[in-house]
Amino acid sequence: MSEEPGARPHTNAWLGAVEEGAGFIPTAADRAAAAGVFDNLPLAGAQLELPDVHDPDWWIKSRISSGEFDREALLPAAVVLRKEHDMLAHTLRSLPSEDAVREYLEDYNARARRENSAAVRDASLRPASSEKPPLLVPLVDVEGWVSRWNRLRQL
Repeated sequence: MSEEPGARPHTNAWLGAVEEGAGFIPTAADRAAAAGVFDNLPLAGAQLELPDVHDPDWWIKSRISSGEFDREALLPAAVVLRKEHDMLAHTLRSLPSEDAVREYLEDYNARARRENSAAVRDASLRPASSEKPPLLVPLVDVEGWVSRWNRLRQL
């Protein structure tokens, strides 16, 4: 194999003869390691607790079980919105003004409508034999909740 005039030889044998510049990443990592950039990293040298059986999701499962990850982030949006709906009375109690209550409820309804539209659209794309109905999110009566909030504030 002949080299072109002026071509740089690759210093990383793993890369072999690949396109120009391909050796940059290992070289940069090598320089960073030599400069001590990776020294004193948390968990450096710690043993990875790998499962006995191959599981491509082992890392995220370990993060979830350690409590470092919010489990709610893995739930479907409709489920999160339904939980939010169940907590409306508690949430609204903490809001400072009628405008804030109205803004919160209108935002909730907008998110619920978006999610419901997506659920209905997805259900229409499923085969007719599918017995699973779409999971819809309840909308709220903004003015009803605002007047309820006002009554609670007067007590």
